[in-house]
Amino acid sequence: MPTFPTVYLTVSEADTLAASVLGLLQWPAATSTEKTSALDAATRLIDTALRYQGRKYDPAQALEFPRVAYDGGVPGAAQQTGAAVAEVVWDWDATTNAAVIPDAVKQACLIEADEVLQDVKGKSQRWRRLDEQHQGVTFDLTGSTAEAYRKGTAPAGRSGLSRRAYELLARYRLLSGRIL
Repeated sequence: MPTFPTVYLTVSEADTLAASVLGLLQWPAATSTEKTSALDAATRLIDTALRYQGRKYDPAQALEFPRVAYDGGVPGAAQQTGAAVAEVVWDWDATTNAAVIPDAVKQACLIEADEVLQDVKGKSQRWRRLDEQHQGVTFDLTGSTAEAYRKGTAPAGRSGLSRRAYELLARYRLLSGRIL
């Protein structure tokens, strides 16, 4: 029976990836425990923020990725190995003949983890703003600073993801149709 990850990145993988991602403000200074918690929170956010195209690669996996992009018309295609699966499964590793978590998802997870760390350290107002919008607040005046929020749901839906992470995941987002 295969084992499936419960987070998109381990701290070690995230530290390696962080060297190539610009704009991470809190990640370098965070402790290993803080990073672990932030990666767990970011993974949960990614899995619940959007509806994704296709279906999970294996129904037993805990996470939304890897995914089968579409049914190729071949019964059980996701269980086969080789080229036929590469056409159906996003991010197929031909060397190991296995579905893998897409690099864009891993990068989005790291970016979201950094956002979580910024919020915990009091360096970001993003989560306060999202909470206010969720509660129906459309205008906030604090001292000489005023903010107005859009009424209703944004055209892309309410995800809670940072703009950078959302853009990385956009290709997987369900636009129309049904989830397989």
